Amino acid sequence: MPSLAQVTTVKETNRKFEIGWAVSFIALPRVQSFCGPDCIREGPPDEAIGSRYPHSDFNSMVEIVELWDSCIDEVAISGFLKYTPCLKSLTYWHLPRNSKGHQDWDLCRFIIAVHHKVGNHLEKLSAIPVIWKPRCSITPWQAITRLQSLELPLEVVICSLAAAELAEPESSNFESLLGDLVPASVSQLSLFSRGKHPHKRAVDLLFREFASRKHLQTPALKEIRLTCPDDADDSYKSQCAKLAAEMDKANVAL
Repeated sequence: MPSLAQVTTVKETNRKFEIGWAVSFIALPRVQSFCGPDCIREGPPDEAIGSRYPHSDFNSMVEIVELWDSCIDEVAISGFLKYTPCLKSLTYWHLPRNSKGHQDWDLCRFIIAVHHKVGNHLEKLSAIPVIWKPRCSITPWQAITRLQSLELPLEVVICSLAAAELAEPESSNFESLLGDLVPASVSQLSLFSRGKHPHKRAVDLLFREFASRKHLQTPALKEIRLTCPDDADDSYKSQCAKLAAEMDKANVAL
């Protein structure tokens, strides 16, 4: 039987676990990947974990972390990510444990916490609410400058639009939001949508005049993935068709 010192991948599949428990495993000398569903925590990992693994002496080699159907706030993810100095890929799908948890989770604050801890070396980020309509406060995506792959809910565009309309209530003509939301380094962008109102407008605002703006706003972008469910609104499907034509002009795969 191999020793724990030889383990390179940890997958938890059968039980709910605290994020502090995960720190114990990414401390193993060869672990490069940690994956599991149903991770929970509000607030920082246990102080006992922090005292056992001082941040300055922590040499985790983990590069991939995937947490599905989990409920972690921005404080907890910040406390966890300080132990991941080599992290390249983070996948987090948020599933609230109750209606209050759904209201309290702020996608933008979560992304800010990610940026502060691993933004200078993270290459792939997926942050998706399993239940729709995440709460967003601001849009910090541009700050993660080495990002190559980004997966987000289309609701972030609605949040940005609401903030812009609040700042300029008399204006109804906003320029494309793509350059504000997507770092210039991103080559693959995935957006998840139910295809319902007001997502048609969100697609229009995000990719307005895309072919002419791409080289300035998102020069590295090569592929866009946009969900279009069978039961999506007809107006949304029509907007997706228009987007496909715009992508052809810019030589970007959709």
